[in-house]
Formats: sequence, structure tokens, C-alpha cells
Amino acid sequence: MSLARKPQRCGWMAVWLAMVLSIGGMATGSARAEEGTDTPPVVVRMSSRPDQTAIIGQHVRVFVDVLFLDGMIYPPRVTLPAMDAAQIFRFETQATSLSDGIRGQAYVGQRFEFALYARRGGTLTIPAANVVLLDRNEHETGVVSGTALTLSVTVPPGVDPSQAVTASTRLSAHESWAPEPDTVFKAGDALVRTITREVADVPGSALPDIRFSAPDGVRVYGEPARIDDRIERGDLTGERTDRTTYVFETAGRFDLPAVSQTWWDLESDRLRTVTFPAVRVTVAAPPPLVMPPGGSPDAGPGRIWMLGWFSVGLSC
Repeated sequence: MSLARKPQRCGWMAVWLAMVLSIGGMATGSARAEEGTDTPPVVVRMSSRPDQTAIIGQHVRVFVDVLFLDGMIYPPRVTLPAMDAAQIFRFETQATSLSDGIRGQAYVGQRFEFALYARRGGTLTIPAANVVLLDRNEHETGVVSGTALTLSVTVPPGVDPSQAVTASTRLSAHESWAPEPDTVFKAGDALVRTITREVADVPGSALPDIRFSAPDGVRVYGEPARIDDRIERGDLTGERTDRTTYVFETAGRFDLPAVSQTWWDLESDRLRTVTFPAVRVTVAAPPPLVMPPGGSPDAGPGRIWMLGWFSVGLSC
């Protein structure tokens, strides 16, 4: 009897194991959103604007659309891998809701946007986005990926790709001094120079550093740049403020060097430069020391008074 039952028990075991593997395979397929099925549970689409060619330093908008077949339980966590040939920024803005029909099925989800700035010329590969799926408690339920994009990056004539390149439709800058440079300074005085740049479609942190320098006899003390970016109705404006302090060690006339910002104008397709000219500063010599007649610098009124007081004390 026992021998007759063994095949039956093994058969039930095989059926149970097949069901477990089938369910496990379905869960794995949902987590990975494999495109082999007619109606995948999750679809990830990537696109860029511009989508074929861009100027080095130009703002490239990279879109990652994540669509769900049975509704989005919780917004996914979307990232783009770091790149050596480009800077990537993800601004803290609300993702855009999406809906689409795929193979006759209704999908809903969100669009996530990244800002990319190429730092090298040639063919640029934008890596596939990494999408982490989450449940209502923000626990990971799976990982899906997008599809890598390819972009051709051009370097306009006159642009040095070894330096940080700014490409925009608008860049403005202004300079201020405290106090004014035509003030007569003396050794030990300080002069503060502030330069603020504002640029369209580029974050302030992507603007190149300003290198302040000074001649011998003047020390330069730089400060960390202040970044103040803002987004209004989807339009990014980057602002960067650089400040340095000149301290004059000796008397004389000093020429504080000019500083400049070169950028590529996307509207006129030309290279432009904003320059703040050099400034000459006069530092006065200290007044000469006045010697009393027939005396030394130590024989001043105070010393004479002290000697007089000391002699009176002795006579008492």
C-alpha cells in the first residue's frame, strides 16, 4: 500500500512546486517590468530635448516616464547614474502626472525631469535611469530600468572645452565694491569686491569659478560662492555670487586685475565675454614720525610728565 501511494504524493508535490515557481516567476517579472509581455506591468520611457545634437554646456532636458498598468501605488524613486562627461541635476520639483494607452490598456504614472550639461564634445551616452518601485510604506518592491540615450555634443569655434563652458540664451553680471576703489587707503585697510552672475537655464553651481588675483603687497581672501537658483513656471534661473577681500600690506599704487566670464550665446550662435576692468588703488604711506627738538621719539610730553612726577616723589 505504501508503495502505491508514493507516486501520488510525488505528483502532488510536483504540482505544488510548479505553482510556487510560477507565482515566483510572475512576481519577478512584475518587479523587472520585462518588455517581453504584451502588457507589461511597468513601462519606463526615456527621452531628451534636444534629442539629437546639443552644444557643450547647453541645458539638455532628460525625461523619465514611469507608467503603471494597474495604477501607481506609490511614486517610484528615480535616479540617473553619475557621468564623467556631463553634470546631471535633479531639481526638487513635483513630478508631472501622466496617462497613456499601450496595446489597448490604460496606464498611469509620472514624468521625472533631469537637467544635463555636457562637459565634453563628441558622442555622449546618457545611461539608463534606475527606477525603484515602492509600496505604500515606501518599501522596495522591485527595480526597473529605462533605455540609454545617445546625444551628439558639438564644441563651437573659439570655445575651450577643457574649461567649464556656459551656453545660454541670456547671461548678465554686475560688480560692486565696498568701499569705492577711489578711496584713499592706508596699509592694513581692506577692500571687498563682489561679482554676481545671473544666467538662464543653467544652475549657479555650473558657472565657472572666478579667479581673483592681486600684485605683490596685496593679499587676497576669497569666500565660498553663494548660489541662489530659482524656478518659475518651469524656467530655471541660476545665480552665483563670488566675493573676495583685498588687504593692503604696504603703501603704493596697486592694479587689481580684470576678471571676465566667457559664454556661448545660443540665440546668436556667437561667443560673448563679460569683462570687469582692472582697478587702480592708492594706499597712502603712514605719516612721518615727528621728533621733538633735541630729543628722541621717547622724549614726548608723556615721558616728560612721568619724569617730573618721579622727581617730585623723590623730593618728598
